[in-house]
Amino acid sequence: MHTVDETLLDFVAAQQRRHDAKSCLTERKGKGHFGTPAEIATFMAGMFPKLPTGTIRILDPGAGVGTLSAALCDRIARLKQPRKVNVEAWENDAGLLPFLAQTMSECRDVLESRGHEFWFTLRTDDFILANAHRPLFGKVSTDRFDLVITNPPYFKLRKETEHARAMSHVVHGQPNIYALFLAVSADLLRDDGYLVAITPRSYFSGPYFQRFRRWFFDRLTPRHIHLFESRTAAFRDDAVLQENVILGAQKCSERADVTVTVSDGRDLSPSGLQRRALSYSQVIDDPKGDCIVRVSGNDVDQQIVDAIDRLPTRFRDSGLEISTGPVVHFRATEFLLDDKINSDMASAPLLWMHNVRPFVTNFSARRNGKEAHIKVCEKSHSILLRAKRYVGVDPIV
Repeated sequence: MHTVDETLLDFVAAQQRRHDAKSCLTERKGKGHFGTPAEIATFMAGMFPKLPTGTIRILDPGAGVGTLSAALCDRIARLKQPRKVNVEAWENDAGLLPFLAQTMSECRDVLESRGHEFWFTLRTDDFILANAHRPLFGKVSTDRFDLVITNPPYFKLRKETEHARAMSHVVHGQPNIYALFLAVSADLLRDDGYLVAITPRSYFSGPYFQRFRRWFFDRLTPRHIHLFESRTAAFRDDAVLQENVILGAQKCSERADVTVTVSDGRDLSPSGLQRRALSYSQVIDDPKGDCIVRVSGNDVDQQIVDAIDRLPTRFRDSGLEISTGPVVHFRATEFLLDDKINSDMASAPLLWMHNVRPFVTNFSARRNGKEAHIKVCEKSHSILLRAKRYVGVDPIV
């Protein structure tokens, strides 16, 4: 058994390393499993503003090796007033279950050595399908959870999958599994309960997640949002290029200021954080029912957002739209060309950021490993733009 001074996180970090040594990175990515680094888990456990007295019911969906539960138990172990802790951890990857069971046993030993009580339940069935049709509303509050802490799996679902159909009231189109985890977790949370989740930032805006945002933020109110300045730092051990955020939200309707913190990489110490408070209306922008989450990484960006808000009309009111473009590189590889091969093949130039310079668009040959042209054919029509007037904006300038 490890002492609290060594922390449960030392134990569970070794668990993650042992699991990763026995598995393939490609396989883990295919399952959407990206283990939570210990320093991020500790930070997430600290985002709960207060811990209930007496009994604490904790939900950890997509628990992995149990890193997040261990981080929260590590915090509880340091409390002077004894708690009765009940963790329900969901994980259906058979390769992770032995490590998760060992972590839960270690949590029990450490907590009981400090005068707390601990129980855990491991659920190995499908978290979404097991709860999507559960008659939650009207059940007594003791059947709900006080705290949810989660790093859900990330991968896209086809709209005809059983999961997408079961959660059609929340999502549409081609959803991502992590949004379904958040929705089910919100349902299982008691009134005034608190959720902390690390996920991609993609649900903050865009039409794919519009229905989810409306549903989710009608039930949960954001209290704390953490941003990472680097897209690679949060899960660098798994070579993940993803813009991640950590959301702390309470199941209530009371609107209040939202704390926004920003870190440079994994330095999550108080001295390494930028911190500011924004009003709820600054964070949740909902004039047209889009429920867009807007958080900027620094004061200058926030000043720009505030200046835009002061404009008398919005872009859509003026007949303008903003888009990053319909071509997603890894989904369009069959159409991409290094250059225009011959005059018999219809093609169009690709517009990359390096093509857009101040007041000029310079189409060039392949550069920085990026293809310069795209085939024009029936299959590619849906990702091509019509020839008309556009304004190109380079975010680097």
